Amino acid sequence: NSSYTEKFNVIDDQKRVKVAQTLEGGCLEIGCSIQLVRFDIIEKSPSKSIIKSDISYAVKKEFQAKDPKPNIQCLAAVAQAAKYYLERANWA
Repeated sequence: NSSYTEKFNVIDDQKRVKVAQTLEGGCLEIGCSIQLVRFDIIEKSPSKSIIKSDISYAVKKEFQAKDPKPNIQCLAAVAQAAKYYLERANWA
């Protein structure tokens, strides 16, 4: 997918949830009418967490035969970068 612009619709630091909506670019250029990306941080212990991400999207009727799908590679790269940083951070 190409570059894109998004806005965060939900930022809940208490629940550790963030939801972003694509405004332009990305999968909207290949036939999606909406794309939402949700991030949940699930604490497993004081020193371990899981980042759960979910992509929801709808396809415009005229593009359904082409079956466009959002690219998750960018999300995977962000998760790996966060993991790398957090594992090396000095929290003391």
